Amino acid sequence: MENHPLHSASNAQPGPSEPRRPGFETFLRRYEKTVQKDAGYADMELGSWLLTNTDIDSPIQPLLKNSLWHSAAILASRKESSQKEYITFITQHTFSRMGELSQDEMAKIVDFLLSVNWLSLEKKAFNSALIYLAICAKSPPRHMDCIRLSQQMSGEQGQLLFFMSAIYLLSPRGIGAHLPKCTPRPCSGSSNWSIFVDEGGRMSVSGNMQTSHRASTLETNGTLKRPADDSKREERQKSPPPLPYRHIQLDEGKPYSVNCGAEHCIILSTERKVYAFGYNKYGQCGTGDDVGSEQPREIVGDWSDIIAISSGQFHSGLIRADGSVYTWGWGMYGQLGLGRRRGGEDAYVPTRVPDLPEPMQQIECGRVHTVLLGRSGAIYVTGGGTYGQLGIPREIRKRFSFQKLALVPGQKEQPRRVVAIATHFYHTVALTDTNELYEWGRNPHDLKMKMFVLKRLRNAQAKAGEAKRVPPEHVDVPKDYFGVSRVNHSVGEPIVSLATGLSHAALLTKSGRIFTWGKALDHQLGHGSKVEKHEPHLLEAGPPNLRWASVFCGGHYTMAVTTDGKLYTWGRNDFGQCGIVSDKPPTTPRKFTFKSKGDVKRCVQLPDESAYVARPQNVPNITIELPVAREAIAELLTPAEVLDRIRSSPVQLLEATSSSIKRAYPSLPSIPAAFVHYMSGQLERSIATLRLVLDERGPGAKKDTDVLTLTRLIWEGLLGGDGPSRSLLKTALLTLPQPVDDALVKRIRQVWPEVWDCPETQAGLSGPEKASMLAKWAPGSVSPNRILIPGDRVSPKMPKIRVWASCGHAEPPSDASHCGECIREWLETVRDGTSHQPCPP
Repeated sequence: MENHPLHSASNAQPGPSEPRRPGFETFLRRYEKTVQKDAGYADMELGSWLLTNTDIDSPIQPLLKNSLWHSAAILASRKESSQKEYITFITQHTFSRMGELSQDEMAKIVDFLLSVNWLSLEKKAFNSALIYLAICAKSPPRHMDCIRLSQQMSGEQGQLLFFMSAIYLLSPRGIGAHLPKCTPRPCSGSSNWSIFVDEGGRMSVSGNMQTSHRASTLETNGTLKRPADDSKREERQKSPPPLPYRHIQLDEGKPYSVNCGAEHCIILSTERKVYAFGYNKYGQCGTGDDVGSEQPREIVGDWSDIIAISSGQFHSGLIRADGSVYTWGWGMYGQLGLGRRRGGEDAYVPTRVPDLPEPMQQIECGRVHTVLLGRSGAIYVTGGGTYGQLGIPREIRKRFSFQKLALVPGQKEQPRRVVAIATHFYHTVALTDTNELYEWGRNPHDLKMKMFVLKRLRNAQAKAGEAKRVPPEHVDVPKDYFGVSRVNHSVGEPIVSLATGLSHAALLTKSGRIFTWGKALDHQLGHGSKVEKHEPHLLEAGPPNLRWASVFCGGHYTMAVTTDGKLYTWGRNDFGQCGIVSDKPPTTPRKFTFKSKGDVKRCVQLPDESAYVARPQNVPNITIELPVAREAIAELLTPAEVLDRIRSSPVQLLEATSSSIKRAYPSLPSIPAAFVHYMSGQLERSIATLRLVLDERGPGAKKDTDVLTLTRLIWEGLLGGDGPSRSLLKTALLTLPQPVDDALVKRIRQVWPEVWDCPETQAGLSGPEKASMLAKWAPGSVSPNRILIPGDRVSPKMPKIRVWASCGHAEPPSDASHCGECIREWLETVRDGTSHQPCPP
């Protein structure tokens, strides 16, 4: 153990001026095995410990060698010499194996580089860090940080960083053109656990995915062991172990939208694929079986056109671009909406919902009900309605197909158009285009607690009545949770998003403010008290001047993300679902015992005060990746500005930028990148990049102004001077669209036969490529040389013909620049593998 790399720094005796570090060695030994199995988890734990022990300044080499990038960055921030050591290490040891680094590792390194004191770096370290930063910054927010950083620099280094980040941001990848069309969801919460996506594309799971009603244990192989009387089907179940914390990554792409159920999670990736993991007894993972998984499994199908996706507690659903709806999972109460013929059957794969009245635009899944929002602004609901989930003024236990819900009962034409809906458990909230809020449904646990309190009140009245011989007053639970009710509010600005928990709700305004309302016994409202709010109240807790970007609700807790990606949570935290370690000592929990049916005693345990986060608190070591709006990029830079700076840059800078683009963005479709390659003399790179642009934009791209302009520049570069090699001309003739300039077209046609007839060209072309190249070539139209003969000298009956002097062929008059007969003969000989050029006029 003494020889483990992590201990090499701690074994050295401290110098006379160094403080002793009694806890550092212990911590390293504790996580020695963890580093070997999960370096990311050990890095986060060690980083949290170092943040609270600011006197630690150990050498960072052992941490870097074990890929503990975050912890090493914390120590490096305490010494300038350690910063240089960090930069030297990553440039010497990770540059060559960049493809092996995970997105999470790259994100941690970028975080460090953005925090470096650049002015203190020597030129060599400066250049190395700059190149590494440009290559590793993989998200739009990070590239925007790089743009701002470049504006603080002078010289070619700052220009290089600017070009690299600007090219990324102006590409389809930077503006998110390749991303799914649905609303991104980087966080999601259930009753006892939550999941959030950081900038490295890593999913962090906090809490316990196993609900309390399932008494099961997890063996080391990941299989759930059930009681002996359980069925074989249940014994095959798998589920992640009780957490408090673990990390998950996809095999391909990054998570774009994560959606928690009670014990499963549905993930839509940036590559437009759908994955699922967790408990799967009812088919809620959509993988075609009932076997759960600790790691994401792909849901088979083409889901590239998803516009909405949601997970309920034990079922899920999605909407495609044509407005069709697919659901799967638990269907006992009709929450899948598959019709009475299917009844309450479960669905193990995504199944299309039949007979919908219109295309849908949003889906929200609750515990036993599902809500749809149509493109007309109408709401449709299905599933169980025992607790008012269907929004109608009476109880319906099961409904198997979607039916329209009237926000204002009794009116055929609804006066308001709904623009957003939210539900996750029993409670649903809807927002109209006039900024009005409506809600329906109630948490049954709240109702049972109310009944329990009223029953005790009746018993107390009965005892008082016996003493006074007065009959007790009858007290009953009002069923005001049936039907739709309007939520009065004084928000005073447009509402942009909604979220609901078990007994509370939250909204986000256009200016970035959060309002919450509902129950507050678990501090889920974030106001620092347990006072229930019947109307939305502004969230004023937390650091000043915070601007929120999104808000999400779990069962009895809330998560919110700031505009700079910081994650804050508050509310119930008994399973660590808030992602925060409580600093309060645990106390004895309170227990309430009451009788249920058949004189069965039930016990309800309330968490102690250490299990709450009373006010918004920042989750350490997590930065959420938020989508960047095109408007935000436009405020920072424009394509015209970037192209102007490229034109005015020296060749040496453009050559360095071209080399960096080739290494960092080998498959990035970008006109500015192609222009950099052109200006640096790398015509082959420019042609290849322009080909990527054409493939990305589709058939109509050949007429785009920027494509035509760059095409002309490349052709002029190819045909100027001594001329390029035949191989480069062949690539250009195969790839580039024909320019519209007649003079340039004529020059291209002059070199075409020479390139085509080259044996190397023929040998290197496939059949389709030969056909494509032949199809592109066509004789041009020029004004022929004519001899004018007076009309009185020509007989009216004499036919007019054109004779080609070089070949003697005669044909009707035309504006063709080549003999048509020769062209046909030449094409035939080309197809036969021979060479013969058409005659000039």
